[in-house]
Amino acid sequence: MGSNHDSFQHEVEGDDHYPATKMQGSKAKIFTEWFREYTAADGNDLSIYSDIVKAVDSDELDAKFVERRIKELAPDAPIVKGFCAKCQSLVDHWPTIDKLPALSGVARLGYNETGDHYLAGLWRGGLEEQLCWARLESMIRPRPPWRAPTWSWASIDGKVTWYTREKGLILDTTYVKVLDANTTKYGYDPFGQVISGVIRLACSTMAAGYLVQPSESNNSEPEEDATIVLYAGDRELNFPVRIDCQEDSNTPPGKLSYLLPILSGGSGSTVKREDGGWISELMIEGIVLQATGVTKAEFSRIGSFKFYNKYRVRNEEGSYEQFLLVLKMHGKATAKAACKEVIGNRKHVDKRYVITLV
Repeated sequence: MGSNHDSFQHEVEGDDHYPATKMQGSKAKIFTEWFREYTAADGNDLSIYSDIVKAVDSDELDAKFVERRIKELAPDAPIVKGFCAKCQSLVDHWPTIDKLPALSGVARLGYNETGDHYLAGLWRGGLEEQLCWARLESMIRPRPPWRAPTWSWASIDGKVTWYTREKGLILDTTYVKVLDANTTKYGYDPFGQVISGVIRLACSTMAAGYLVQPSESNNSEPEEDATIVLYAGDRELNFPVRIDCQEDSNTPPGKLSYLLPILSGGSGSTVKREDGGWISELMIEGIVLQATGVTKAEFSRIGSFKFYNKYRVRNEEGSYEQFLLVLKMHGKATAKAACKEVIGNRKHVDKRYVITLV
């Protein structure tokens, strides 16, 4: 049976286009009723059309009120972990300079439930899949003043999304191993504002190419933001990428951009081919990086990518197959040249090339 990509994606909502429907009743009544409906639906009720989203949109609820009510919830309730993740989807509805302080109450509740290490909006457990967050809105926004490392979705404005990994089913192949991850806090709140953040990881492969500026167009919602030109032997191949912010596409001529694959495998969708057959959709996803120039092997994130197999026509080559070809021909050499350290003796011998994300 076919299935939709969105069934396997987390979303962090930040859209300004939903109608501001005026809600009736007190803040407490709205929140209590919504949470009751959320738990009754096994955590599937919080959507862009839910009462709480409309209430926040219409200023019936505010960030401090939501945070206060979240703190009152029983931290050992099984539904709370999912509730915390879903509540993050409201953050861009709140008028705030910094997303992280606005989410501190939600993050604290999540920590009390899981004990996981909190990293500027992300969690250490399952960090690889969270690093693959992608800008969801068609419109590219300017990069806001610094408030989080570039590897965190809190560093940009607007909605983001990422796939949930399921071993053996969805994205079950990894190309990186996180070695260290930490942030430096601005104050005493371990879940609040940060002033820096570093992730040190070992990768098995990378690709390097040049970012092609998007052409001028009257279309305000282009399907793709930019293209990375890569080479496989004498073949020039173009790969569409998703740029995080407007400034990230202003790459100086001759400056390399790197594609770091993080996960690959089935996407969870099964699609019917033109010949009537069915095939599982395959995907490889990762992030677009550029060297900071401060020290070797230090990179900042400027975008993300997802490449799919061509499933409509049998034996047709898609970006998935083309990208794997590039990695097969040049991936290890590119990673070795870009890294600062090569790990010689470790359990995962394929993930040897150490780089740093800031």
